[in-house]
Amino acid sequence: MARTSQLQKTNKKTLFLVWTKSRCRFNNTNIDQGEIEAQFKSNYSAGFFLQFGRKLYIQPEFYYVVQNEPIFENGEQTSDGTTVNSLRIPLMLG
Repeated sequence: MARTSQLQKTNKKTLFLVWTKSRCRFNNTNIDQGEIEAQFKSNYSAGFFLQFGRKLYIQPEFYYVVQNEPIFENGEQTSDGTTVNSLRIPLMLG
């Protein structure tokens, strides 16, 4: 009987989970090393999420996002663009 209760304890999902996330977004497929380094510095996000619950859960996420978007005029790129730093906090239910 003690063995059964040990198996039941190990099969239960945890009530609380913390995880990290990160990503880098590339605007084009250029293989120039300088361009790749510039995109690493200007298009990325880093953050973490928490998950509460077993069958039904709530998952708030927190991200710091840096985006650099080029400015186009008449189909031509007129400048390197502007950098926007933001904090995103989505809430997921499952």
